[in-house]
Order: sequence, then structure tokens, then C-alpha cells
Amino acid sequence: MWCLGYSSRKQKIKDEIKAAKEEAERDKENSTVQRFIRNFESRVYAELSRQLIANLFGETPQSSGTISLEGNTIEYSSDGTYLTLKITEADGTVTEITIPIGSFTF
Repeated sequence: MWCLGYSSRKQKIKDEIKAAKEEAERDKENSTVQRFIRNFESRVYAELSRQLIANLFGETPQSSGTISLEGNTIEYSSDGTYLTLKITEADGTVTEITIPIGSFTF
């Protein structure tokens, strides 16, 4: 019976240590600096997206182009009917997205 109580107390201590580590990680992720960095990154990505849209649909539209971002390459092209985005990640993984332009209104 002593072993059973010891075992459950030992597990409780392990669980408490794990919970404390998880709480410390959450606190770190929610620090003022981390929130600032996430907000800044979000705004940078939004600006890049805005520039891409301007390049494709602005006053002097471009039919294609390439953007490099953190080791990834984003190629875009438009044939007037479809917009194609080809995203090549740093590890070589390729994702291609084709969107019919006619279904959007800007």
C-alpha cells in the first residue's frame, strides 16, 4: 500500500512540473515583446499582400513576378482569366494555387 501512495505522489509531482513548464511557455509567448513581434510580422505580411495585389490589379498590372521571403519563393502569374500562385518552400515543397479572377471584384 505504501508503494501505491508513493507512485501516485510521484506522478502528481511530475504533472505539477509539466504544468509549471507549460505555464512558463505560455507566459513567454504572451510577453509584450512577443506580442509586438507577432503584430509586426502580421503587418509586414499584410503589406506584402497589398503590394502583390497592386502589382496584379493596379494601374499598371504585371502579368507575373517573383517574391522571395525567408527562404521561400512566391511566383505569381495572371493570364487575365486565372491567377496562379506557386509557393516553393525552403525545403523544396511546392504549393500551387489557381484562382479564377472573374469571380472577384475589387
